[in-house]
Amino acid sequence: DTTGKTNTNMGWTAQTYSFVATTTSTSLTFASTTGGVFPAFGPALDNVSVTDNIVTSKDQCKNGGWENLADSSGNAFKNQGDCVSFVATKGKNLAAG
Repeated sequence: DTTGKTNTNMGWTAQTYSFVATTTSTSLTFASTTGGVFPAFGPALDNVSVTDNIVTSKDQCKNGGWENLADSSGNAFKNQGDCVSFVATKGKNLAAG
């Protein structure tokens, strides 16, 4: 929403999106979803980062860590035990969450 925004007051808001890469290389594309006076400019982006959240050790599951992790298929865990089970079985028990 550009209402009331200027070049010096962009009104930045943080956004989080989750996705599952289907190959070892995935391209992210950002495009405007609205038209307007300057549709060629697209969205304003800053500080974009991509992180891997696939669990690789039991310690990552502790202290609520399981809530931000996923199995190798991108599935969320339902609890800490679910996360630990995935690691202990070397990925054979996929997340149940």
